[in-house]
Amino acid sequence: MLSTYIACVAWLLPVLKAGAQAGSSDEICWSAIEAGRGNDGRFDPARNRMRQAIIGGAVASMAAAVAMDGRIIWEEACGWADKERRLRATPHNPYNVGSISKTFTATGFMILAERGLVDLSHPANDYLGRAKLTSLGGDASQATVRRLMHHTSGLPLHAQVIYDSEAYRRPSMDETILRYGIIVRPPGEAYNYANLGYGIVEHIISRVVGVSYEDFMRREVFGPLGLTHTAVGPVPELREITVALYHNGARRPGFDMDQRGAGYIFSSAHDLVRFGQFHLKDHLADQRQILKDSTIDVMVEDVTQTPGGPYGGPGGDPSAYGLAWVITPNGAGSGLRTVYHHGSMPGVTALLKLIPARRLAVAVLANTQGAPTNGVSDDVIAALVPEFTNQRARPAPARPSAPQPTFQPSTTLVGTWRGTLKTWSADVPVEMEIRSDGDVHISMPNSTPGLRGQLRALVSGVGFASGEFRGYFPGTIPTEDASRDRHSIILDRLVLRGDTLSGTALADGGPHFALPSWIKLVRQPR
Repeated sequence: MLSTYIACVAWLLPVLKAGAQAGSSDEICWSAIEAGRGNDGRFDPARNRMRQAIIGGAVASMAAAVAMDGRIIWEEACGWADKERRLRATPHNPYNVGSISKTFTATGFMILAERGLVDLSHPANDYLGRAKLTSLGGDASQATVRRLMHHTSGLPLHAQVIYDSEAYRRPSMDETILRYGIIVRPPGEAYNYANLGYGIVEHIISRVVGVSYEDFMRREVFGPLGLTHTAVGPVPELREITVALYHNGARRPGFDMDQRGAGYIFSSAHDLVRFGQFHLKDHLADQRQILKDSTIDVMVEDVTQTPGGPYGGPGGDPSAYGLAWVITPNGAGSGLRTVYHHGSMPGVTALLKLIPARRLAVAVLANTQGAPTNGVSDDVIAALVPEFTNQRARPAPARPSAPQPTFQPSTTLVGTWRGTLKTWSADVPVEMEIRSDGDVHISMPNSTPGLRGQLRALVSGVGFASGEFRGYFPGTIPTEDASRDRHSIILDRLVLRGDTLSGTALADGGPHFALPSWIKLVRQPR
């Protein structure tokens, strides 16, 4: 292992020396000494973790910043912001922060709430124009703005990434809402992480103030908080220092999104930790108080519980979701409440974590998906918070690995199910057969004029838990936007109500999109 490490360093250092913009430094990481802060040894584990990620080749660059008790105490960056241009990363390069954009968007919305221009408890449709949420599996009037922010509005999963290298261009928010603003289950019934909810909040902000979301955020959030390297998208004035995106060592094209308020804000580690300081109520001299302290409290106290771990995933600490913050009451078993949000997209990994009781904010960014932002954050917190350090030192209890259960359908599921896949452009007939041995077959027969029938397919990954059916199969959803890339179809959380299964069929186009359609199937008499 040591010889491999030495070989990697020997290969990488000459490359760094050759970079026209990297200077003569042999350091893989931008030195904290250069920032005039001294080389604080407490952060060596975090620095080494970032360095190892760069040397290993899995990550192009990482940047971190830490603030405690009202001041920034450490910031550093490692690797290449742009390999091709030999631009070395610093804590001031703008990175796409992914879903941390939601926290910025929620902050902007709460400015309008304080001014009495919007209300969390009002239906989102009250603020929308011709394009409104559609009631298919629930009452759209119950889809309040609060439920959009809590991910309990009944909206399904949705994502659409539009790369610079393709001809397809970003649709308007009205068009996206008309196509995909589908209420698939009663609002308030369940937590389901839905990016489109924050796209709709973005749209509401723009409609209420009469200017673009981008201009509003610059004028009312970024500017007053002194976030000079933060913007919606890679803006021209920051383009020269904005990081490039990488995956498996290869450069990825830039991209846009159809819901910018959910994942299209760019910020530097330095700016992001200052945004965290604002939410810690540090009252920095060069920041205007854009929200009352009581409103900042509302953003972490007005919450909904999430099943399982953070974001509703399995395992992890129990958590709640507030107004674009994840709240863990006992972070890593330390007894301290943590407040945070992640971001993960093609070429993007981001984390902003706060420990209010210690006035601690940690921001970690990378221009590669899957970078160890959590590990770097944990290293920082372990260096500064004794309770976390003590808990981290304990070995985790061994958990026996349970085999994946085989799908064994009950008599309520076995049989033939027929119904409709309702896309924004056409209705497609669907037939699904659930056999007693657990096999599930599905087909989309050719019974609609102009549509070609699809072959009968075996549904994989079938599961049924808590009244929800899941699975995926090879197939095509015949819409213009889904047809721009190959995809499979995911049956996502179809709810069983009597003899009806209904919910979402997703066109899963990998890094391109996850586009939802409404599906409803009725079990046929035997």
